[in-house]
Amino acid sequence: MKTLPRLNFSKFNFRFKKSSSGEPLIFDSIRKKWLVLTPEEWVRQNIIQELVKSKGYPTSMFKIETGLSVNQNTKRSDVVVYKNSIPFVLIECKAPTVHITEKVFEQASNYNLTLHCPHIILSNGIQHVSFHIQGEVVVPNDDFPSYF
Repeated sequence: MKTLPRLNFSKFNFRFKKSSSGEPLIFDSIRKKWLVLTPEEWVRQNIIQELVKSKGYPTSMFKIETGLSVNQNTKRSDVVVYKNSIPFVLIECKAPTVHITEKVFEQASNYNLTLHCPHIILSNGIQHVSFHIQGEVVVPNDDFPSYF
């Protein structure tokens, strides 16, 4: 398996294997299935583990790649974390080679028009940007939001 880029997260143990066609796979502990290991998936799996292991987020509260309607178009959010059955954090993951820009924030903000999460996290695995949404005011956070 080729070397994975070092990301700006704690070090976690993941399960890997190869598909019958030789593609690298990673086990998603939330969805309980093997997924093709793309650069974006590598970031998604790391940020999930960071939130679970370092911030105490319950694994049962994660929804991954759920469909939503944005301006009459069907889109998929990368990760949404729920709290008390209400969307709490929207996470937009990008490959490590993709810069976190205003365009990435706009994409997540458009998804959040449907979800109404009070927190948004943008990450390419190297750079993480976290925001608290207070009505129409967007406040940058120094850290990922606390779940409890």
